Amino acid sequence: MEQASLDRMIVESLGDVDAAAKRLQEIEKRVSDAIEDVCAQWADHNNWLYKNNWLENDDCFVMPKDWRTESTEWPAWFELWYGAGDNGDQGGAHDFFWLTRFCREGSGQIGFRFQQDVLGKTPWKKLVRENARCVEHTSFIVDDEPSFFLPFRIDKTELAKAIEDGREEAFSEALRPMTEALDHIKASVDVFDTLLNEMRSREGA
Repeated sequence: MEQASLDRMIVESLGDVDAAAKRLQEIEKRVSDAIEDVCAQWADHNNWLYKNNWLENDDCFVMPKDWRTESTEWPAWFELWYGAGDNGDQGGAHDFFWLTRFCREGSGQIGFRFQQDVLGKTPWKKLVRENARCVEHTSFIVDDEPSFFLPFRIDKTELAKAIEDGREEAFSEALRPMTEALDHIKASVDVFDTLLNEMRSREGA
């Protein structure tokens, strides 16, 4: 459809568009609650630490308990976050809704990004370049942040079924790709143990 025709259709349907946007805000809240529940249950089951407040602060991340030290509570973590070059802002060059990214129905995506608070920006970039091959046997990619990123996609049809069903079990099933990504993080954690040790050896250098 040409842009002019699409714009006309949107204006002629303003009431429906406005109502849909309001409903989508409610839907995003329900999905956000499910994301937090799945992350918390996974972390508790695997004896990892987690922080959750996705809807308000875009916070949803996990970390092995043995990474915490007396001086640093969160030296590094795996955070639910956006693809390279996307800070989660609405519109512009990016998708307007984070749920669009979550289901990869627009131009953006969501996954788990390895974040750290040990090295500054320049030594971190250097470490990523030098260790890019360390994730070649995992599903992580090295992107342009630069960082190690594990993308996944939630199927919109399965998510729609869960929203209609409303039960926790239905949401857990729809969010299975996220749980599988968390399982992959745990299975690959030795790679990141090594990276964290390397970061600590370079700290202050």
